[in-house]
Amino acid sequence: MSVRGVPRAPFVLLGLMTVATFVGPIVIAHVIRGGASPRWPPDRPVEWWTFGLITGLEVVLMGICLGIGFVNWRKMPRYPKTPPRPEEPSQDSS
Repeated sequence: MSVRGVPRAPFVLLGLMTVATFVGPIVIAHVIRGGASPRWPPDRPVEWWTFGLITGLEVVLMGICLGIGFVNWRKMPRYPKTPPRPEEPSQDSS
């Protein structure tokens, strides 16, 4: 069953953000443990790059999701449209 007229982009972005949220910290922890010191702060440039890129990816995906939500919110009608009233028949007594 498919729904017509529903854009896929917000769902794709939400999926990417979910994957980055769960996988990102695992990747960061794995990369940081590989250096001379497995503690914070990172001691190698690759650790800083990994941390920065994954954090930046999250920020960008969140910004895009919020932007799409704001644009869609602005497109929504402010007041519900009321159906037109049928015209009342004229009361001619002739």
